[in-house]
Amino acid sequence: MSVLWRTAATAGLLLAAGCSGSARIHVIPAEHKKISVQGPLVARYDVPNCYYWINQRQELCLGFSDENQAAEGTAGRRSFDLSLVLGPMPAGRARNYAVDRRTMRAIVHEGAEHRRYGSLFGIVGVWFDQGQEVVHGRFRVWAKQQDYKVWRGWSGDLRVLLVGEFEARPDTGRGERSLQRTEVGGLKRPPAQARPIRVYGPSGQAGPLPPQQSRSLSPFGRPGR
Repeated sequence: MSVLWRTAATAGLLLAAGCSGSARIHVIPAEHKKISVQGPLVARYDVPNCYYWINQRQELCLGFSDENQAAEGTAGRRSFDLSLVLGPMPAGRARNYAVDRRTMRAIVHEGAEHRRYGSLFGIVGVWFDQGQEVVHGRFRVWAKQQDYKVWRGWSGDLRVLLVGEFEARPDTGRGERSLQRTEVGGLKRPPAQARPIRVYGPSGQAGPLPPQQSRSLSPFGRPGR
């Protein structure tokens, strides 16, 4: 597939999103010791809603959400929520942000299957349209995945790679609701560190690294919205 075709296809998806933004996200298992003989090599999510806002700590935040119309508790119910808390707004029109363990949270419900993700490391790049009404971006995030089973709750330590691109529209209310859904139970983000976070500016120079945080994703109760 040519680069031109991929670019045109992505542009078509984003233009079709209208005022709610959109994202295309791929989840790639990164397990090096075994490989599933039946599961998909790559899981793809076309997310129809993507919003950005600035929180009380003056951090740029993004919320991605998709939920079908199946009734709560039915086998056909599917939903996807992902949130990013990045850091200070770009001084200009673009910035690359280093990902740490506080940056990303995601939770996916697909019928009887439930998965959640917490970021480990990676990078997110964003750039604004003129007037800062639309935020475009791409990300590459290594994360930890856990699965939910009725008899044992949340468990697992699968490493995955999430890659995606998005177009986000401003909407604090909807974005925050998506973020809250990704932080249920043990996935609530810890308080922001007082020292500067690592942010790549246009020159490519990096600031100091943040201190390491816990590697675990604390288990919580039944999956819920």
